[in-house]
Amino acid sequence: MMREDNIYRTSRSERDWSVAQLSDYNIGIVNVDAATFFGRAIETVALDEVPESVLTCLTSDDIADDEDPGYDLLRFHDIVMNGGLENTVNNLVEELLRMLKFRGQRRIILTCQRLPLTMCGTSTTAETDVCVQNNDNILLLVQEDKAYRNSNDPEPQLVAEAIAAFQHNNRTRQRHLRKEPLLTYTFPCVAMVGSHARFYKIPVTQSLNEGVINGYKPLLETKVQCFDPLENNPMSGLGMAQLDSRKKIMQSFKLMKSIMLEQAELLL
Repeated sequence: MMREDNIYRTSRSERDWSVAQLSDYNIGIVNVDAATFFGRAIETVALDEVPESVLTCLTSDDIADDEDPGYDLLRFHDIVMNGGLENTVNNLVEELLRMLKFRGQRRIILTCQRLPLTMCGTSTTAETDVCVQNNDNILLLVQEDKAYRNSNDPEPQLVAEAIAAFQHNNRTRQRHLRKEPLLTYTFPCVAMVGSHARFYKIPVTQSLNEGVINGYKPLLETKVQCFDPLENNPMSGLGMAQLDSRKKIMQSFKLMKSIMLEQAELLL
């Protein structure tokens, strides 16, 4: 049997997902260290593609050259840290992904993409803040915590987006590629609280997907791994405002790219 209970559940958009939905669908989030999450220490990751200014200048005001390739990222970061304009975190993430070469080889970076989500027998939606896409497949998801006061808010939304992306990718496989749907896929995901990034690996299985589609609790728990590069840092709320923290976050993003590319091989 695939279901654990007979509790009635209702459909809701990704924006309305909370920790209650994680419990409803037997999803747990576990904090892990870098070795468990990435298989290596983040400090060993080289950032050769990152302009020196990004690793040495605190703000864009410290850049003397108007044509410095790191200016845009630091300027977006300045705006975020000063209260920000709406969607500036998305601009920051998009520039960071571009700098670390998430874009290229048919991969593109998209913002504010609305994905259909089938839940409890009805259609609703999930909207990504930023995502990486390749040949109409979703490869990576980024969600901003717009509340800033509740750092757990992005987690349920990220899970909903991953399930919507799983459904989207399988529709692409079946309709356009004439391939069998994947039974499982692990999405690399990022939650942004200001410029502080937390990293997730969200496995979506056939059991979880069917539970959400039909509104029942899967018997098997889905375990989501979470890695915070600034864990135990009392200044983590400053995100990338501190140079050492900025380097750790960028190193973690680069390792997420490796996970993204490894998982993308399953879509071929």
